[in-house]
Amino acid sequence: MPPLARRAVVVAVATLALLATSAVYAHTAGEATVKTGRWHGIKWKLTAGTWPDGSYCIAMTVGSGPENGRSCGSIRKERISYMAHTGRPAPADVEGPVIAKARSVQIKFFDRPQIRISTIAPPPTLDPGIRFFVAVLPCPATPRSFVARNAAGRIVAQLVIAHRLGPKAPC
Repeated sequence: MPPLARRAVVVAVATLALLATSAVYAHTAGEATVKTGRWHGIKWKLTAGTWPDGSYCIAMTVGSGPENGRSCGSIRKERISYMAHTGRPAPADVEGPVIAKARSVQIKFFDRPQIRISTIAPPPTLDPGIRFFVAVLPCPATPRSFVARNAAGRIVAQLVIAHRLGPKAPC
Protein backbone atom coordinates (compact mmCIF):
# COMPACT_ATOMS: atom_id res chain seq x y z
CA MET A 1 0.00 0.00 0.00
CA PRO A 2 1.44 3.41 -0.92
CA PRO A 3 2.43 5.67 2.02
CA LEU A 4 -0.26 8.24 1.19
CA ALA A 5 -2.98 5.57 1.22
CA ARG A 6 -1.69 4.24 4.54
CA ARG A 7 -1.91 7.73 6.05
CA ALA A 8 -5.46 8.11 4.76
CA VAL A 9 -6.47 4.83 6.40
CA VAL A 10 -4.87 5.84 9.71
CA VAL A 11 -6.61 9.24 9.65
CA ALA A 12 -9.96 7.61 8.81
CA VAL A 13 -9.63 5.10 11.67
CA ALA A 14 -8.59 7.83 14.13
CA THR A 15 -11.53 10.00 13.05
CA LEU A 16 -14.01 7.14 13.52
CA ALA A 17 -12.57 6.36 16.96
CA LEU A 18 -12.87 10.01 17.96
CA LEU A 19 -16.49 10.15 16.76
CA ALA A 20 -17.37 6.95 18.64
CA THR A 21 -15.75 8.27 21.83
CA SER A 22 -17.56 11.60 21.48
CA ALA A 23 -20.89 9.78 21.10
CA VAL A 24 -20.31 7.84 24.33
CA TYR A 25 -19.36 10.91 26.33
CA ALA A 26 -22.21 12.97 24.86
CA HIS A 27 -24.60 10.38 26.34
CA THR A 28 -23.19 11.04 29.83
CA ALA A 29 -24.21 14.70 30.15
CA GLY A 30 -26.77 14.03 32.92
CA GLU A 31 -24.41 12.42 35.42
CA ALA A 32 -24.51 12.95 39.18
CA THR A 33 -22.34 12.00 42.13
CA VAL A 34 -23.56 8.73 43.65
CA LYS A 35 -21.06 8.36 46.49
CA THR A 36 -17.78 9.81 47.70
CA GLY A 37 -15.31 8.67 50.30
CA ARG A 38 -11.70 8.50 51.44
CA TRP A 39 -9.29 5.60 51.52
CA HIS A 40 -6.21 6.27 53.68
CA GLY A 41 -6.53 9.98 52.89
CA ILE A 42 -7.12 9.47 49.16
CA LYS A 43 -10.45 10.86 47.92
CA TRP A 44 -12.62 8.77 45.61
CA LYS A 45 -15.90 9.50 43.83
CA LEU A 46 -18.44 7.37 41.97
CA THR A 47 -20.54 9.26 39.41
CA ALA A 48 -23.29 7.88 37.20
CA GLY A 49 -25.96 8.60 34.67
CA THR A 50 -29.08 6.44 34.24
CA TRP A 51 -31.92 6.34 31.76
CA PRO A 52 -35.41 4.77 31.83
CA ASP A 53 -34.45 2.08 29.27
CA GLY A 54 -31.99 0.49 31.73
CA SER A 55 -28.89 2.08 30.24
CA TYR A 56 -26.24 3.61 32.44
CA CYS A 57 -22.77 5.12 32.58
CA ILE A 58 -20.63 4.94 35.71
CA ALA A 59 -17.25 6.53 36.35
CA MET A 60 -14.80 6.13 39.22
CA THR A 61 -12.30 8.84 40.11
CA VAL A 62 -9.57 8.20 42.69
CA GLY A 63 -7.56 11.19 43.79
CA SER A 64 -7.78 14.56 42.10
CA GLY A 65 -6.84 13.47 38.59
CA PRO A 66 -8.93 12.23 35.68
CA GLU A 67 -11.32 9.28 35.84
CA ASN A 68 -9.71 5.94 36.62
CA GLY A 69 -12.44 4.02 34.83
CA ARG A 70 -15.70 4.46 32.96
CA SER A 71 -18.28 1.92 31.86
CA CYS A 72 -21.52 2.34 29.94
CA GLY A 73 -24.07 -0.31 29.10
CA SER A 74 -27.46 -1.68 30.00
CA ILE A 75 -28.74 -3.80 32.88
CA ARG A 76 -31.88 -4.75 30.96
CA LYS A 77 -30.80 -8.40 30.46
CA GLU A 78 -28.63 -9.43 33.47
CA ARG A 79 -30.06 -6.73 35.77
CA ILE A 80 -26.58 -6.14 37.23
CA SER A 81 -23.19 -5.12 35.86
CA TYR A 82 -19.82 -4.06 37.22
CA MET A 83 -16.52 -2.34 36.66
CA ALA A 84 -13.31 -3.09 38.59
CA HIS A 85 -9.96 -1.37 38.86
CA THR A 86 -6.78 -2.52 40.52
CA GLY A 87 -4.36 0.35 40.77
CA ARG A 88 -1.42 1.08 42.96
CA PRO A 89 -0.85 3.06 45.12
CA ALA A 90 -4.53 3.92 44.93
CA PRO A 91 -7.04 1.41 46.28
CA ALA A 92 -8.70 -1.29 44.23
CA ASP A 93 -12.38 -0.77 43.57
CA VAL A 94 -15.42 -2.68 42.34
CA GLU A 95 -18.62 -0.83 41.50
CA GLY A 96 -21.68 -1.09 39.34
CA PRO A 97 -25.36 -0.62 38.64
CA VAL A 98 -28.10 -3.02 39.71
CA ILE A 99 -31.90 -3.08 39.43
CA ALA A 100 -33.85 -0.94 41.88
CA LYS A 101 -35.21 -3.94 43.84
CA ALA A 102 -31.70 -4.86 45.05
CA ARG A 103 -30.77 -3.87 48.59
CA SER A 104 -27.46 -5.73 48.89
CA VAL A 105 -24.83 -7.26 46.63
CA GLN A 106 -22.64 -10.20 47.58
CA ILE A 107 -19.36 -10.17 45.66
CA LYS A 108 -17.26 -13.33 45.49
CA PHE A 109 -13.67 -13.02 44.35
CA PHE A 110 -11.12 -15.38 42.84
CA ASP A 111 -8.38 -14.10 45.13
CA ARG A 112 -9.88 -12.89 48.42
CA PRO A 113 -12.81 -13.56 50.78
CA GLN A 114 -16.29 -12.54 49.64
CA ILE A 115 -17.99 -9.35 50.81
CA ARG A 116 -21.60 -8.22 51.06
CA ILE A 117 -22.42 -4.54 50.66
CA SER A 118 -25.58 -2.44 50.69
CA THR A 119 -26.80 -0.83 47.50
CA ILE A 120 -26.99 2.94 47.12
CA ALA A 121 -30.13 4.75 46.00
CA PRO A 122 -29.64 7.00 43.00
CA PRO A 123 -29.46 10.76 43.49
CA PRO A 124 -32.80 12.50 42.74
CA THR A 125 -31.57 13.71 39.34
CA LEU A 126 -31.09 10.13 38.06
CA ASP A 127 -33.66 7.56 36.93
CA PRO A 128 -34.94 5.64 40.00
CA GLY A 129 -34.88 2.27 38.19
CA ILE A 130 -31.19 1.67 38.93
CA ARG A 131 -29.32 1.50 42.25
CA PHE A 132 -25.56 1.24 42.70
CA PHE A 133 -22.92 -0.57 44.70
CA VAL A 134 -19.30 0.31 45.39
CA ALA A 135 -16.52 -1.37 47.35
CA VAL A 136 -13.10 0.20 47.87
CA LEU A 137 -10.59 -2.50 48.75
CA PRO A 138 -7.06 -2.35 50.21
CA CYS A 139 -5.52 -4.60 47.55
CA PRO A 140 -6.26 -5.95 44.07
CA ALA A 141 -9.23 -8.29 43.78
CA THR A 142 -10.70 -10.16 40.83
CA PRO A 143 -14.51 -10.51 40.98
CA ARG A 144 -15.94 -13.98 40.35
CA SER A 145 -19.66 -13.42 40.89
CA PHE A 146 -22.25 -10.89 41.97
CA VAL A 147 -25.52 -11.82 43.69
CA ALA A 148 -28.02 -9.05 44.35
CA ARG A 149 -30.78 -9.59 46.92
CA ASN A 150 -33.94 -7.65 47.74
CA ALA A 151 -34.96 -6.58 51.25
CA ALA A 152 -36.43 -10.05 51.92
CA GLY A 153 -33.16 -11.75 50.96
CA ARG A 154 -34.38 -13.15 47.63
CA ILE A 155 -32.02 -13.12 44.65
CA VAL A 156 -33.10 -10.45 42.15
CA ALA A 157 -29.99 -10.38 39.92
CA GLN A 158 -26.92 -12.50 39.41
CA LEU A 159 -23.79 -12.29 37.30
CA VAL A 160 -21.08 -14.96 37.12
CA ILE A 161 -17.70 -14.41 35.52
CA ALA A 162 -16.76 -17.73 33.94
CA HIS A 163 -13.02 -17.21 33.71
CA ARG A 164 -10.55 -15.25 35.72
CA LEU A 165 -9.64 -12.04 33.91
CA GLY A 166 -6.00 -11.10 34.27
CA PRO A 167 -3.21 -12.46 36.46
CA LYS A 168 -3.46 -12.87 40.21
CA ALA A 169 -2.13 -9.79 41.94
CA PRO A 170 -0.56 -10.07 45.41
CA CYS A 171 -2.15 -8.15 48.24
